[in-house]
Amino acid sequence: MKDKEYVVDTVNSIVQDADLDKCSEHETDPLGDSSFHDVMRAVVRMRALQIRCASREASIMHLKDCLESEANALKKFKESSQTLGQEVIDLKAKLSGMTLQTNELAKENTNLKSEVAVLHEHMDK
Repeated sequence: MKDKEYVVDTVNSIVQDADLDKCSEHETDPLGDSSFHDVMRAVVRMRALQIRCASREASIMHLKDCLESEANALKKFKESSQTLGQEVIDLKAKLSGMTLQTNELAKENTNLKSEVAVLHEHMDK
């Protein structure tokens, strides 16, 4: 029992998860003033805390992974919305240019119609 780490490792290998609740059922009187019982109780309590911490650590890691995944999805969404926003701006500019061209073509068409009408009148005379 001089090597504390050996004792703790030995007790950890003996104590199972199913033993955690059973430890509190026993009284110390039958064991006398043995400090080994106190060490065992302390190790069992430490093991219970270790199990709870491992469980919570796993939950925290899962939540962290979920947050990272959502952050990546949000980043991709922002990038795609910026790209779409730029495309909308480009299409509006293109539409404006096309509208101007359509108006110019309509004026030219009106001019050509009037010239054709004048030519028809001139030919009919």
